[in-house]
Amino acid sequence: MVANEFDLFDDKPKAAGDWQDQARHYWQLAKLLLRRYWWLPLLTLVLGASWRGWQAQNDRPTYRWGAKIMLSGFVAQQLNTGVQEQFSYWFGNQRAFLESSDVRKAARERVAAFYPDLQPIPVSIQPMQLPDTSIIQVVATGSDREYTQRYLDALLEEYINWRQQMKGETSERALLAITEQLDDIERKIQQGEDAVVEFRKRNNLIFIQEQGDAAGSNLAALERRRSELRTQMRLLESLDVDMQLQNPEGLGLDKALLNSAATDDYQAAKRRLTQLKAERDQFGRYLKPRHPKMISLGDEISRTEELMEIYREQAEQQMGDRKQELKAQLENLNIIISEQEKVALENSRLSAEFERLQANLERFRNQHETLLRSLQTIETGQDISTEIVSVLERPQYFGETRMSLQRSLVEGGILGLGFGLVLIAGLGLIDNRVVSGEDLRNRFDAPILGLIPVEDQRQDGRVELLQPADDRHMFAEACRTLRSSLFFMGADADRPEVILVTSSVPEEGKSTVAMNLAAAIALTSSKVLLVDADLRRGQIAPTLHAARAPGLAEVLQQQVALDAAIQPTEIENLSFLASGAYPQRPGELLLSRRMDEILTQAREAYDYVVIDSAPILATDDTTSLAQRVDVALFVVRTNYTQTRQIKNSLERLRLRGAKIGGFVLNYVNVKGSDYYYYKKYNDYYAPPSSGAGS
Repeated sequence: MVANEFDLFDDKPKAAGDWQDQARHYWQLAKLLLRRYWWLPLLTLVLGASWRGWQAQNDRPTYRWGAKIMLSGFVAQQLNTGVQEQFSYWFGNQRAFLESSDVRKAARERVAAFYPDLQPIPVSIQPMQLPDTSIIQVVATGSDREYTQRYLDALLEEYINWRQQMKGETSERALLAITEQLDDIERKIQQGEDAVVEFRKRNNLIFIQEQGDAAGSNLAALERRRSELRTQMRLLESLDVDMQLQNPEGLGLDKALLNSAATDDYQAAKRRLTQLKAERDQFGRYLKPRHPKMISLGDEISRTEELMEIYREQAEQQMGDRKQELKAQLENLNIIISEQEKVALENSRLSAEFERLQANLERFRNQHETLLRSLQTIETGQDISTEIVSVLERPQYFGETRMSLQRSLVEGGILGLGFGLVLIAGLGLIDNRVVSGEDLRNRFDAPILGLIPVEDQRQDGRVELLQPADDRHMFAEACRTLRSSLFFMGADADRPEVILVTSSVPEEGKSTVAMNLAAAIALTSSKVLLVDADLRRGQIAPTLHAARAPGLAEVLQQQVALDAAIQPTEIENLSFLASGAYPQRPGELLLSRRMDEILTQAREAYDYVVIDSAPILATDDTTSLAQRVDVALFVVRTNYTQTRQIKNSLERLRLRGAKIGGFVLNYVNVKGSDYYYYKKYNDYYAPPSSGAGS
């Protein structure tokens, strides 16, 4: 049996593999949408052209007037904040001023006051700088010739007035701001002077400076003394008594650190001991050890050694006392240095505070002088100059313009066509119908077992059954491909024998696929039983020229035997079991044990059983039957079946434990990308030309 690989039916869109396949897919989708909605861009084109044409026919002429203003001089206006109006920004600023709502409102009011008979109309303003000049040309466009002229003239006047008013307000604001800052700075100067006087009262600056210098000198001397004591302390701690007594000069020690008397006595005793030992050695050559002279020398040597030990203990005691003395001196010196540092820091703090007071006072005085100069500049007008803006040309008539009918039609047509194409693209985004095999693979990542092309139908809307010598070469080859996919779906022991053909909704061609698949299998000399299990709308019998009853419904109700209901067909090895008369409860019949018995008998009597079932979303009959077959084939009709329908149908089959073999894509366009490799079938099957070799 075929394994139930549900993970093959992931309904999330997958990344496209080859860019050429993806391009062909989108090209097919675009052609499909254009064939389906060809009328939409045509309609929007006509509507757009009509709309623009109507506008052109009913459009009133517009009148254009132009005037020029010129900047005849320019000097930056230096304010207290140092902000300047840069020359490079001047023209942009003037355009903004001319287009500002305040200036335009004042111009409308001026026209209404001087020319009350004129009816107000909208007037567009377009200021532009003439190349390589300091001239701005202002163009006004309106539907009334006189009003447009008067409006442009009033706009220039209000613009000049507004500039003058703005500059007067700017000077007044600058004077007020500088005066306020001068008052604040003078108050700060007075506070700074009071602070300096108060500091001088509380502190003697000369004494602070002298005391600071003396404290610095004392600290330097004390630091040197402390460094010397620390050095002596480290040397004493690194020596022992024996090193001091043995070679005091060789150690480079200050004699003040050592007890010179003890050291001299120790050295004299050491020399006496050496002399006594030498005499003992000399007399020992010819005198016996017990000789009185030898005994006297031995006693003298012992007394000398004892005396040396006494001198050593005295030296050790004296060295310890010296260490304690140095330690006490260091502690006392640290206290003195700490006190001196506090005095020096306090003097430094007072000096720094006084310098800060002086610096603040000096800074305030400098600011005061700067503000005074700015105030004098503004009052005398020595450093202020305004840009001299004047009207170079009063409004001149430029002529009238009308909307071109031809151009309006072209523009409306282009806009309408573009809007129609955008609508088609939007419909394509929301339309989730499957358009090709590549589209189906990208959406579900599922195996496609066969691609059935579109074929001509009979007058009753049905497709002729596959014949042994069928001249519909592409259709026949597609049915054989589907048959081969089933044969090689598993090993010989696992090859599916009972095959269910179903779809999501009606009109997808599942019955046609089931019939022709059964015929293709029968052409391989295999015994095949075709079962019409759609007990609600079974339609296979008329195509096979067979009787609709008795059929499966009668067999399930045990009115006839299975063998009696099976009918032969015109295809050898192909038998047919019709649906029978439509029963009242088809779902219960398909769920009965009798259905299992029928499938068991069919397995024993035939090599393959192909079952045509009802659409999954139309009824629950198919999901009940799907779990009893070896494999289910899912038919999808291109440009018809929607993705959500496929998703819901597959979910129902999974919940019932159905074994899904793959998709069969029906109604495939042979000119599309899915039949890229089948386009030579007709040429291949065409009869050879005369004279051609075998």
